[in-house]
Amino acid sequence: MDVRDLKFESDYFHIAIDKSTIDALLCGDHAYLNVAKMTKEVQRVLQVGGYYIAISYGSPDTRLEHFQWDHLSFDVTQMTIGEEPGNQHFVYICKKREDADQKSMENWSIVERVLMDADKEDPEEENIDSGENEEEKND
Repeated sequence: MDVRDLKFESDYFHIAIDKSTIDALLCGDHAYLNVAKMTKEVQRVLQVGGYYIAISYGSPDTRLEHFQWDHLSFDVTQMTIGEEPGNQHFVYICKKREDADQKSMENWSIVERVLMDADKEDPEEENIDSGENEEEKND
């Protein structure tokens, strides 16, 4: 099943757990758009008050924005597992708010258009979170 197009009814789950799916999507083409589609779908299938728990290698400065787009309405809490830099996991606990479905309906087309336009303007920027740079790509 494609996480960007879940085949479950709306308001179906109490909890959804993501073990580095966000990380994998951020390493691919159209990264930000694909993550936005995923979070839209996860929010849709969660019940109000339900939790989306994302476990990631990505630190808050590279991940929090993905849970705060205008089409989403989550209360977000972040935890760090591990003390040694470079050997940490970050846990993002996102609780679906009551206004989430309405907010998604009102704002998704705008967010989607902004992200699609960004892909057209600078396709290299898609891999900003993957740590990929021009030198590595040319090796």
